[in-house]
Amino acid sequence: MEKSLFTYRSVVYPWHLDSMDHMNLQHYTAAFDQSSWILLACVGLDAAYFRDTSSGVAALEQTTHYKAELRAGDVFEIHSSIVAVREKTMRLRHKMYESGTYTLAASTTIVGVHLHMTTRKGSPIPEPVRQRVLSLWPAASCLEFAIPGPEMNNVESESERRLS
Repeated sequence: MEKSLFTYRSVVYPWHLDSMDHMNLQHYTAAFDQSSWILLACVGLDAAYFRDTSSGVAALEQTTHYKAELRAGDVFEIHSSIVAVREKTMRLRHKMYESGTYTLAASTTIVGVHLHMTTRKGSPIPEPVRQRVLSLWPAASCLEFAIPGPEMNNVESESERRLS
């Protein structure tokens, strides 16, 4: 199991359900978004940093895999990691587990870019942030991104190629 940080816990409420009594995908996405902000803050990319440096981040791509349904009353948690860091981009991975059985309910991989908010263009990730990421996840320094599935290892996304 890869090293990860606990970034979110919640319960599935009845208003989270779709017509088949499963948690609707918009709520998976919202939980993964909350986890992303917690994860970024853990490596120094928090609201104060963004305000003080006129910087920001944006998601370029997100791929989600749904493995098991969550239903009303289920408690779930998300564990997160940064699996790669490049000059301007990072690849985040979140895994959502049903807390009682620790069954994997869903996982998502997000490619995000560090931005200068005035120019709205990709800008280099600050070295202290890169060092914090690498202190937590040394394997994140590879030039290729490791993404789920053996057929997808060492694949650079089209969005990442455009930023290079």
